[in-house]
Amino acid sequence: MVNRVLLDKNGLFVSKPGVDVITAQPKDLHFSSDYGTLNLLMRGVLNLPATPKGYPAPGNGHQVRTVNFGKTFSARPPVFFAVRRTVTSNPKQWNEHIGSHVEFIYEGSNRIPWYGANVFNNRFVFQVNYHSEAFLNGPWEVFYIIWDYDL
Repeated sequence: MVNRVLLDKNGLFVSKPGVDVITAQPKDLHFSSDYGTLNLLMRGVLNLPATPKGYPAPGNGHQVRTVNFGKTFSARPPVFFAVRRTVTSNPKQWNEHIGSHVEFIYEGSNRIPWYGANVFNNRFVFQVNYHSEAFLNGPWEVFYIIWDYDL
């Protein structure tokens, strides 16, 4: 039986099954206190009704939702977004994004963005826009996970 857990002055290390933690390479470790970990800060769902006509007039052609983190990071945290229109022919079709800034997704010749998100140190702002093609106006469902990098 091999040693799988090591706790010493250098930290805590846990190796993969069958690998001796004392001689393990970094790729053979399930956990190493040398590296930070991501913790779940919060998750949720935003439901946005179909976007009203009038884009880009503020308040009349787009919808904005702000989610506050409840803490302020020294840098923008990573956020995972899964976005879908809930009235599409394929309701299981999700567009997935991860990062600290989600570019607007464009469609058609008029280049009006469907949606986008900006992540700040203490919140993210998600926006959907009115589109001349009705099927692009939602309603929208946005699943999000905010990661706490615990630095």
